[in-house]
Amino acid sequence: MKRSFLAAPRLTIDTGRSSVGRLQDKYVDFLIVERGPYRPVLGIGLDEASHDNDKQQYRDAVKDTLFASARLPLIRLDAQQRHQPAELRAIIQGHVAAATH
Repeated sequence: MKRSFLAAPRLTIDTGRSSVGRLQDKYVDFLIVERGPYRPVLGIGLDEASHDNDKQQYRDAVKDTLFASARLPLIRLDAQQRHQPAELRAIIQGHVAAATH
């Protein structure tokens, strides 16, 4: 059976617990999920010029830790760079294949 995936844009991270203040107002630009069970397999972050400042780097580190703890890959793409569809497809397919085996 061939697997099918969806991309959920601008997904806010919600742990369901109000005590997790460091995750409040955090989001990932895209979350790739397996269709059907809606199991997350890959996060995609688009890094803009603002990602060079200390505050944003801290936020990025929190997201990196969250994804690592969940054993989910999080790839970061330079939002200022023009990405070709074939390039993005190859990057995503490689990570999805690794995450689903």
